[in-house]
Order: sequence, then structure tokens, then C-alpha cells
Amino acid sequence: MKTPKNKNSIRDKVGFTQEELAMLLGVTRSMLAKFELGLGSLPNPAKLLLAELLKQVKDSEVKNKPLPHEATQPLITEKQLKRLILENDYQLLLVAQKINAMQKKLSNLVKAQELLHYLQNRPQEKSEAHQSVLEFITRKNNKMLARNNSNALYQLMLQQQLLTYEKQLLEGAKKRMSLE
Repeated sequence: MKTPKNKNSIRDKVGFTQEELAMLLGVTRSMLAKFELGLGSLPNPAKLLLAELLKQVKDSEVKNKPLPHEATQPLITEKQLKRLILENDYQLLLVAQKINAMQKKLSNLVKAQELLHYLQNRPQEKSEAHQSVLEFITRKNNKMLARNNSNALYQLMLQQQLLTYEKQLLEGAKKRMSLE
């Protein structure tokens, strides 16, 4: 029989798994499960210890206290921040190169399309071999245009903007860190 998970279960309040809590209380896991479902009871020493644990959780402000490792070290060190800035600069450079390459490809493909259109409408050469070559090049050019479409270019430009914003945030964090 499957039961819905109680949002305010004992385990959630104390932060232990069912097995860990059962071991702490000195009872079996199944006995604790029955107690949580309201189908059984715990021995008195286990109830007393559980009450003590719940009282301790309620009295202490665990949520507002910094954890021991948080109190002694900042969220991010200056060295880590510099590494993140360098990585961001590298990513910006890569995206800029990709954008330039894609713009150049698209420009060349558009020029080729215009020339193909001109050659197809030219009245002088209408031989079968010439037409098949033009059709082949047109199909190939259309595939390349589909592969290197403007959506991909737009995505790269968005990625570049995001990296620029990230760089601004990192630089701001670096300034705040140097002021402290």
C-alpha cells in the first residue's frame, strides 16, 4: 500500500534518513515507519529521545546559522574569480570567431545563389550537361544554406550577449571583492 509523503514528517524535521533515525532511537526501521504512519508506537526511551531531538531542532535556528565551512571561507576566492574571468574571455573569443565564420559562409552562399540564379536565367548556354551541373550546385548550395541558417547565427549572437553579461557580473564581483 502506497502512502502519500507527509511534508512535515519527522525525518524532514531532523534531517536524517529513516534508517539513520531508527538507529539513533534504537528501534527497527519498520517500527519507525509504522510510528510515522500512525499505525504503531515507539518504546518510551525512543519517544523521549525523539522529543528531545525535535525540541532541539525547534529551539536552534539552524536555518539562519552559517555552516562552519561558510563562516571561514568566502563563497569564491579571488583566484577562482580570475579563472572564471579568463574562461569567460576565452568563450567570448570562440563565439566571436564562430560568428565571423558563419557570417562569411552565409555571405558566400548568398553570393553563390545570386550567381546561380543569373546563370540559370542566361539564355546562351542551355545544354543538358550545363543545366545538370547548375542543378547539382543549386541543391548543394541550398543544403549548405539550410545547415548554416540565420537561426544558428542568432543563437551564437545570443550566446555572445550572455557571455558579455556574465563578464560584467564577474568584473563587478571582482571589484566588490577588492573593496572588502
